[in-house]
Amino acid sequence: MTMTIGIREKPKELSDRELEVVRLIAKGYSSVEVGRLLFITDRTVQQHVRNVFNKLGVDSRIEMIIELLWKGKLKIEEVRGELE
Repeated sequence: MTMTIGIREKPKELSDRELEVVRLIAKGYSSVEVGRLLFITDRTVQQHVRNVFNKLGVDSRIEMIIELLWKGKLKIEEVRGELE
C-alpha cells in the first residue's frame, strides 16, 4: 500500500463559476465582455478558462465547447444565443 502525503488530486468537475464563464464564451462573448457581465476582470475570466482547459485536457475554446457539449454540460441552445 502506497501513501501519498500532502498531494491532493484536483477535482475534474467544473465549478459553477467556470460553467457560467464557459456558457457566456459559448454564446460568443469575449473575455472582456464576460468580465463586465460577471463583474470580474478579464484576467479572472482567462484564469477560469485556463482552469477549464486543464480539467478537460483541451487547448482551445472550441475544443472546450465541443467537449462540454459531448459530456452534456452544455446544451446547443446555450451555444447559440444572442449573437444570432
